[in-house]
Amino acid sequence: LPRRPLLPTIARSIRIDRVFLHPVAGPFLLMLTMFALFQALFTGAQPLVDLLSGALEAAATSLRAALPAGLFASLVCDGILPGVSAVVVFVPQIAVLFTLIGFLEQSGYLPRAAAMVDKALRPFGLDGRVFIPFLSGFACAIPGVMAARTIPSEKRRIVAVMLTPLMTCSARLPVYTLLISAFVPATFRPWGFNGQGVVMTGLYAFGVLAALILALVLKQTPLHEKDPMPATLLPPYRLPQPKELTRYVWTRCWHFLSRAGQVIFLVSIILWVLAAFPRRAALPDETPAVAASAQVEQSVLGRTGRLIEPVFRPLGWDWRVSVASLSALAAREVFVGTLGTLYALDGAEVEGGLPAALREARAPDGTPRYTLATAVGLLLFFAVALQCMSTIATVRRELGSWKWALGQFAALFVLAYGLSFAAFNGLRALGY
Repeated sequence: LPRRPLLPTIARSIRIDRVFLHPVAGPFLLMLTMFALFQALFTGAQPLVDLLSGALEAAATSLRAALPAGLFASLVCDGILPGVSAVVVFVPQIAVLFTLIGFLEQSGYLPRAAAMVDKALRPFGLDGRVFIPFLSGFACAIPGVMAARTIPSEKRRIVAVMLTPLMTCSARLPVYTLLISAFVPATFRPWGFNGQGVVMTGLYAFGVLAALILALVLKQTPLHEKDPMPATLLPPYRLPQPKELTRYVWTRCWHFLSRAGQVIFLVSIILWVLAAFPRRAALPDETPAVAASAQVEQSVLGRTGRLIEPVFRPLGWDWRVSVASLSALAAREVFVGTLGTLYALDGAEVEGGLPAALREARAPDGTPRYTLATAVGLLLFFAVALQCMSTIATVRRELGSWKWALGQFAALFVLAYGLSFAAFNGLRALGY
């Protein structure tokens, strides 16, 4: 008797599945659903991201005007507020992501989506459940890593968390755009297409390919589950309850803010301290941009860049790129801002002037400081390396151990270094 009310629901689910699991219509509807999800992550959350970013920038401007000039004002406006921003601006994406994932999961569609891609991923040691984390990783690795919670198998969840950061997240785009616009000429048009767009598309494809290749490698480790659970159990369709969905989204947003945010807050302050000390007095004829560049160059962060320059010299990096890469640990896009500061460019000039500054930069002997070989090596490095403290912190929280987070960081760093080394030296040998 208790089961009798379920019979109409099951019958309705079977009728719906005739469409959603149809060999032709099913994959088409899946692609349409994933496209809508993908667009929502980029466009749906963007107004809120812009609103939060604008509010935090306005708060920093107001505080800078209200606070007496000095270290405390710099700590608050250049250290604490940017640290808070690095955490808060991810919340709209996370909220949108988990609202949609929660809806799809609670409605019963997400298990069916996993089933449809499951067969294609099995040869790589993966299953259909990694599809959502990978897709989410194109917006940001943090919600992608968190989306791996939908995977019940512990081993496959770890594999998904390890591979998701290889998806080309939005934080990489400023770095890619800078290097491509600086070193890929607009006249480059392979097969009649825009060459810069082709390179950008290739970087997206490279991230997916790298994840699948590494999945094959992990398939040979104890993380491989030889006899995994079935990809899905197909529950009846149902309409998600607003209260239940709201609780689902709130819990995951709060988890991100209260846990990963603590680590990012501390790291941002540490980076500020490294860039702010020892203090250097600005000269009377210096512009603020030049004074800021000199301050960074003579700070602990700048000196550390010179110290580690020999490590990255085989990749064609000078100390400036080394410093920018270190600062990018706070967020990948910081790489562009740091290079802009080091080249004495203010915020309005960075977008248009930094590519030209990189192209025209010269070493003491008059040779170009950066070449196409350097740019390709940098692109490959950022495509693979886990240059994101917020992602590292999130992996540590999701998997409950620094062992996984630091192991992932080290493995991807070594792989990124090797690929960058091979690309730089190979292209330099060819005259690039």
